[in-house]
Amino acid sequence: MISKAYNSKGFQTALPWLTVLIGGLTLAYGSFGTFQDTRWSEFYLIFGKTLLTGGVFAVLLKSMQFMGIFKDEITKVIYDPKYLSNRIDLPEIWQKVSTVLFKNKFPKISEKLLKDVKEIYLPTKEVSYYDNAEHQLEFRIIDKEQKTIKIIDIASLDVVCESKDTKTIYEFGYSKDNVNEYKLLKFSIDGNSEPKTEITQKLINKVNFEIVKSKLTGKEKYTIEKSSERKICLKEDNISAFNAKKIFNKLKIQIHHDEDIELNLKKSGTLSEFVLKKSNPTFKEFYIEGLIYPEQGYYVVLKIK
Repeated sequence: MISKAYNSKGFQTALPWLTVLIGGLTLAYGSFGTFQDTRWSEFYLIFGKTLLTGGVFAVLLKSMQFMGIFKDEITKVIYDPKYLSNRIDLPEIWQKVSTVLFKNKFPKISEKLLKDVKEIYLPTKEVSYYDNAEHQLEFRIIDKEQKTIKIIDIASLDVVCESKDTKTIYEFGYSKDNVNEYKLLKFSIDGNSEPKTEITQKLINKVNFEIVKSKLTGKEKYTIEKSSERKICLKEDNISAFNAKKIFNKLKIQIHHDEDIELNLKKSGTLSEFVLKKSNPTFKEFYIEGLIYPEQGYYVVLKIK
């Protein structure tokens, strides 16, 4: 019972103050009490001073420990995501923290650097990203003398949203010039081969493009499948390129081609490399593990032997 009371949190907290109180009373008794033997007065004085000094030291120590715990708790609250989400100065905090992280190097360009990182690499405005993406490309020779080839492009991916209430748009485009002779063979969302679409025209670098948009809402994930066919003349354009419009998490590329076609896949701005997983005279498989950010991607340089 006594041991339990001694080890209780309340008693341990009060013990320094009790020591100060008892030490003060003992010191006062030794100073003002009446003793027949002066040795008892000296004893109470020394004992009282000892208790008082030890008690004051213990109080200071407890106060320092309390301030340390208090500081730790305040720090936990300050950096708690729930607390941070209510702050309106997060960009300023992030900028200060980032400046410390890269040790304030390149102060002349730090503002531009942080601006690009925040707007390009941090998805502050994005509500969805693409996952499990696969591209299957097929390059076939139509006319070897004219260096004309046919490209079949089959793509699949998952659109991953913040929540079921998220409203987003999946879109893609293709040129409408007579050179490419583009044909959309298939476009489906979750198996629906006739999804609702909105088609608009857009002029990009003096080339007419057709932009296809589909609104997505009510689900956290959508599966997109798309295939197309086009013809190109390598005398005029020997590159087949892909640029991401949203963040991609991983991408697998499989390329089937005629043996007389030489090709070289190059990354376009991606932070990670495309790794060649499989290869033979008519097939190549590439894979990228990292993220692909908007306006990054790859291009394939083509050549007929």
